[in-house]
Amino acid sequence: MLIIANTLDFNGGTTFILRYCRESYRRGKRMGVLVMTGKNASPLPLYHEICKYADVYYLEEFMRFSASRALSNTPLIGFLPINIESVNKIIIKHNNSVHVMGVFGLLFINKVVGKISSMVRISVGIYHQNEFMFNSNWYFTKLVHRIFKKISSNGVVFFNEANINSYSIFFDIDYSSATLVPIGIELPLQQGVCYGSSSGRQIVSIGNLYNFKTYNQHIITIMPSLIKLDPEFSYEIYGDGPYEKELREIVEKLGIVDKVNFNGRIPYSEFATVLHGAFMFVGSGTALVEAAALGVPAMIGIESSKQAITYGFLNEINGYSYNEFEINRTTFEMQDKIQIILDDSESWERVSKFCQDKAADFSISKTYELIEKREYSFPVLIPEKMNVFIRWRVIFSFLLCIFFHVCKIDRSFSNRRDQGTIS
Repeated sequence: MLIIANTLDFNGGTTFILRYCRESYRRGKRMGVLVMTGKNASPLPLYHEICKYADVYYLEEFMRFSASRALSNTPLIGFLPINIESVNKIIIKHNNSVHVMGVFGLLFINKVVGKISSMVRISVGIYHQNEFMFNSNWYFTKLVHRIFKKISSNGVVFFNEANINSYSIFFDIDYSSATLVPIGIELPLQQGVCYGSSSGRQIVSIGNLYNFKTYNQHIITIMPSLIKLDPEFSYEIYGDGPYEKELREIVEKLGIVDKVNFNGRIPYSEFATVLHGAFMFVGSGTALVEAAALGVPAMIGIESSKQAITYGFLNEINGYSYNEFEINRTTFEMQDKIQIILDDSESWERVSKFCQDKAADFSISKTYELIEKREYSFPVLIPEKMNVFIRWRVIFSFLLCIFFHVCKIDRSFSNRRDQGTIS
């Protein structure tokens, strides 16, 4: 299988690629990863690690004109002239099976398949609820929706039940028979070892700081109340991103600079280390499950929520749905959930154990086995026909989208992951 990734930036998608490729390698199969960017002079943090288990290619390597490389680190790279036959060779090398992780990867593979004779099986992973499920009037986004609908339920890989329901409604397609897998993590070698501590008072979050991850702000907002309960409380934030400036301003306004620490980005290998002695973890994505696997009570941060609410701890969910918004789903005040495990050490121990047990359901081994089982039944992509006029219309539409974004006129596409904000 060849994975088409938007980037190898340090995020949940890239760490998933690492875990998935490592699992495949352990089973005797070396995968391919095609990255929709240029090859950076200084390789990204996880690049060398992924290269141990997979063949990594950068789209820049396949560009026809060296002058085009000035645009290789922008989403425009997928629209530029490339050596189609060279790309076809790596698709064939990896069993004519392609797994797409995002919008631009889908547009790119549609272009490639339309110019080659090979039959390419395709699957599309839903790594964020709104990666494909968004409202936008731009022509190129409407094209994405048309291509996505062609994939049908057989070719979409969902990582939770909530997205199956929401995508079925949005696209008016029954996705109930689609592939459902956990967003796999590697379980600790020593099962049952607890990294957290009921007597600790550090609340930890690890992840990129984006505006849809509103739980960072909510924990900061309730910190003054938590400090009144116990002055030893602190909030340790690991990660960086565009939301950091706003978060720092809130911290300063509340006068809790000494209680909220912005520790910057850490190597993935240090994930477990920073959780030693932690009282609790709060977050979304795979980081939440990985923290739970280490025995740290893992409280769910609901993405884009305007209120300091949660679905509870990871062990309180059914199935695989935890951080996506669902209408009519029961929520709790974050502070109430924290107080329960603060007031009673036995409650802390119980939640720690139950979170660890629940995390076992998200094993990367299970993820790999389920996808491998379905791989040969993924549909062959019938590409959306694109003549010269349509190709230029798509490019012009995307350029206009960029212009409107820069001018702050229309950011509906770039902010698609923050759509459907909960009030």
